[in-house]
Amino acid sequence: MSDIKKQQVLEKELYQPFEIVPKEPMRQPFEIVEKKDPEEIEYLVLYIGDFDGEEIKSFEKVIGRLKVYEFIKSIIDHIDIEESMILAETSMLKEAITIHMFMGYIKDTYYKNDNFDISDYVVE
Repeated sequence: MSDIKKQQVLEKELYQPFEIVPKEPMRQPFEIVEKKDPEEIEYLVLYIGDFDGEEIKSFEKVIGRLKVYEFIKSIIDHIDIEESMILAETSMLKEAITIHMFMGYIKDTYYKNDNFDISDYVVE
């Protein structure tokens, strides 16, 4: 090995005594991630309500945006739409939104022809 090559190896060892290797492959800063079909996303509906005179705090895992919308409509008469929350599998807990917000957005954006109106269930 030439003196120059020996010097380069020595410098590398002195200035970089070890190499950091990630356990998992790192994402590229601008990697494109394909969006999942909303009808395949898992949603967690956390609801608080009154069912036959008994206060219930429960949850339901539902797959698909339309199924969530229909599930909430099926229990809407019994739940508190401001205290009950919904969370998508792609969201963090702090990103949970109220049932009121979710139903209003979904209805106005995707199901405009549905005669359901979330404002009918707002308790003042």
